[in-house]
Amino acid sequence: MQLHLLLNLLSVRYGKFVLNFLGGNWQAPDVKEMLPRQTNNHEVNKARGKRITRKKNWGEWSELYDELLYSIFKLLNVVDFLSMRQVCRSWRACALMHMKEYLNSIPPLVVLTTVNASRTCRFLNMFGRNILRTRVPNFAAKAHLGFSCGYLIMKDRDNELWVLNPLRGKQINFPIVPFDCERLILVSTNKLSHDVMAIAVTSSEPYIQVCDSSNSSWSIYPHGQKKYGIVNLAVFKGKIHALTKNGKLWELSFPDFELKSLDVKNTPLVGPFLHLVAVDEHLLMLNARALKMGVYRLDFSAMEWVKISSLGDQALFVCDAMCGAVSNPSKCGGRSNCIYHLLWIHMSFYKCFMYSFEGRYLGDVTYGNEDIYIKPPLWYFAQQAHDVDFVIGE
Repeated sequence: MQLHLLLNLLSVRYGKFVLNFLGGNWQAPDVKEMLPRQTNNHEVNKARGKRITRKKNWGEWSELYDELLYSIFKLLNVVDFLSMRQVCRSWRACALMHMKEYLNSIPPLVVLTTVNASRTCRFLNMFGRNILRTRVPNFAAKAHLGFSCGYLIMKDRDNELWVLNPLRGKQINFPIVPFDCERLILVSTNKLSHDVMAIAVTSSEPYIQVCDSSNSSWSIYPHGQKKYGIVNLAVFKGKIHALTKNGKLWELSFPDFELKSLDVKNTPLVGPFLHLVAVDEHLLMLNARALKMGVYRLDFSAMEWVKISSLGDQALFVCDAMCGAVSNPSKCGGRSNCIYHLLWIHMSFYKCFMYSFEGRYLGDVTYGNEDIYIKPPLWYFAQQAHDVDFVIGE
């Protein structure tokens, strides 16, 4: 609908209404000049059958000022915004120039997929209550492992991976994973290259599986933590950190991928739903199924976990598969210094619970339809779809 509205606005070229509304200063053409010219038989005979042309006094669509074009682009949803890049070179250049600014204005979206969905993926803006739909290939009969750097990670029963950006349509191909994987992150080791590295782990196998997008096979690195497997990975200041079930923090060296134990004084949380999340200059840990126990920040100077009571203008968005942070959520209708927790409570329903950082319950919202079976919902962070996390070798 928003895409049609944009085309209708631009169909009047540089119409006076659009320019006055957006504060432009382009000279608007006379409406009469924009209407098709009426010709009679006498004019046609006089031109001896040749087409009568008149000089235009308005610009082409591709010549719109970037400021005017982006002012209109901001009115679009994220799917239509990304589609505008395909219109012409100048529109694509404008969209790419403002891509990061636009994506940072998008609130976290809830990814909703039905059990029988084969191609359609829906994104719910929880604050605006509007739903976006996009077509995703190879979508049926696949488990969702979560998102990494804007890419949806899926696998089938044969451990074949599908790694794709559902909004931008970009797909990264990886071979079949040798062992099972429950968590997978994408990283970059060279800022000048488009190659991406996948790092996959599972809590039931003592292996770290690594594959570069330019390679055709996976490398296997045993880590020796069979009793307490790795449950989560995060990139913080160019270093890869790992959490095991017993709440122990490790650093994953690069490029040899060895686990190095970090001597942290206390272990406040344990379990299979532990999450690491990098928020600005902080590395946080939480348990998605025990949010009332609080959120902890790693104090690197004292090497201990410290419980936090506030995160300023940040908000955390948590589900079983992943966790992320957003700055200034109030600009999109959210609430700062708050935790939003997605929980799949039934085949047809899920809830979003809200907690303070002290663990105080603030309310919840229920979504769903009893006639439609859905998969466990995920958070999608559009602002993370612009760059891949960069890691530094030793």
